[in-house]
Amino acid sequence: MILCHLLDGEKSVTELESLLASRQAAVSQQLARLRLEGLVKARRDGKAIYYSLSDPKTARMIGLLNELFCR
Repeated sequence: MILCHLLDGEKSVTELESLLASRQAAVSQQLARLRLEGLVKARRDGKAIYYSLSDPKTARMIGLLNELFCR
């Protein structure tokens, strides 16, 4: 679900927490795994960390899967 939310653009951990109705620790753990896999990239702005999809190809693939299976 994180990847689907990032289709709309970068989001902070706090925004993703709210969208997913999950705790910060769980969201951060999932983001760390996605980052290790090269699917997302992070940008720090002060204390906030913003995540976005790392590659336009990834965004297209996630968008297609989202259309087929999540709508």
